[in-house]
Amino acid sequence: MSVMEYQDVTDVSYHITEALTAARDGVPVSVVQDSQRYALVEVDRLLKTFAAASPRARVVHDGDRWCLFVPGLPVLAEGFTVNDMLDDAIAVLHEYADDWIDGVCGSAGTDTQWNVVQLVSLSTDEQLRGWLVGAEN
Repeated sequence: MSVMEYQDVTDVSYHITEALTAARDGVPVSVVQDSQRYALVEVDRLLKTFAAASPRARVVHDGDRWCLFVPGLPVLAEGFTVNDMLDDAIAVLHEYADDWIDGVCGSAGTDTQWNVVQLVSLSTDEQLRGWLVGAEN
């Protein structure tokens, strides 16, 4: 199967099952809307790509606390146990992504953390936990 390209939303809507099946199978699928080209990609495949391209979390044991930070992101999580720290990190990352979407999305110079925001916003908490600890998704 070759690349699937749809010239407008109406066209893809008539072929949505085929387009979704192709995207699931890894076939490139694109749709044009208002002179912009968009890709249709299966989320788990996209998340693996974002996870590989995103900075890795760093963990530090500081006295009686565990701390986690992600280089390049203004986030810090902590907890008395590793699990508490990871729970806090997931909450902090969701807050960061929500704030980024609400206030920064589309602003000049904001592309640097777009992949992390997508990763956080499209992942389940379990997937985020796996990314934070460096597990293969």
